[in-house]
Amino acid sequence: MENVVGAIQNVSNIVGEISVASKEQSTGVGQVGDAVFQMDQVTQQNAALVEEAAAAADSLQEQAAALSEIVGVFRVSGGSASAAVKPRAAAKKPAKVIALPSSPRRAAPAAAPALAASAPRKVAGGGAADEWEEF
Repeated sequence: MENVVGAIQNVSNIVGEISVASKEQSTGVGQVGDAVFQMDQVTQQNAALVEEAAAAADSLQEQAAALSEIVGVFRVSGGSASAAVKPRAAAKKPAKVIALPSSPRRAAPAAAPALAASAPRKVAGGGAADEWEEF
């Protein structure tokens, strides 16, 4: 009888160890699932950043072409206006940009008013039409 009781206690201990191991394995599988979910989120964010960078590169390329056209009319070193300026190619459709959660980034510089600062302005309260002052 003591052998049977000892065997039952041994089986009970083994079942308890199996239960503990099963709980640890379940916890480990849950952690792996969480890690895979986080990796998926980061992958999606990276894909969105790549699309945003591609759109920015296309925009910069278009702006560079426009600037090249504008600058091409100036004469350099007594030469004539550049005739080698190529016309702009048809604009590509910009890539779709997906909005991401806000993150700390440098703010874009505010656009400066074009020629507004150099234009003459009438002084407030002035009665005569010839009272102009530049700011």
